[in-house]
Amino acid sequence: MSILEKNVLESVKNQIGIYGEAPFDQELLTYINMSLATLAQIGVPFKAEPMVAVASSTYSEMLDDEILLGHIDAYLGLKTKLLFDPPPASAVSNALSEAAKEAEWRIMVECDNRYYKSSGGDDDG
Repeated sequence: MSILEKNVLESVKNQIGIYGEAPFDQELLTYINMSLATLAQIGVPFKAEPMVAVASSTYSEMLDDEILLGHIDAYLGLKTKLLFDPPPASAVSNALSEAAKEAEWRIMVECDNRYYKSSGGDDDG
């Protein structure tokens, strides 16, 4: 299945070990939306306001870039895990937090590189 066809909520739930419908889906959507807002602020060129308002939302509704969406999917899983079900061990929590920060940075750099390339910029500024 292409990342474009993936259901955002279900993908994030699978990453954090939750399968099927859950009574706290709305809470998970809140955390996913918080993370999407962060990505919009660092320059991810979403098609429209990045909001997973319903449980049936797919990645194709946000963006057409499969490579960037792969990074975004992993980032959403990490951030949602940290917000919804933080690990009790501080070493594990710190490792996940660092991985999320690195993913965020990589997404930002990828967006900067793609925008810079598409805008026709050169090394002379």
